[in-house]
Amino acid sequence: MDGHDPGTMRARPSMERWLLQGARAAVFLRPDWTGLRATPALVAGVLVADLLMTILSGRLAMQGPVSFYWRSLGSRRWRTTTRW
Repeated sequence: MDGHDPGTMRARPSMERWLLQGARAAVFLRPDWTGLRATPALVAGVLVADLLMTILSGRLAMQGPVSFYWRSLGSRRWRTTTRW
């Protein structure tokens, strides 16, 4: 009905299938989640990729030299944010 063949979807590797269905959802098409499994490694990979993209996009928004204030990791506010 929506123009994709479930038979070709099964032959693709898991990560590629997740990305394809995520792209479909991003452009408001109905994703087909059948047969997709979220393994711990896949979830960890997505979280790491999201963290790296957030850091990269934040760094690109800053002009000039930037340094990280490492002592802030030990602050009370940071621990509350990350629930340490």
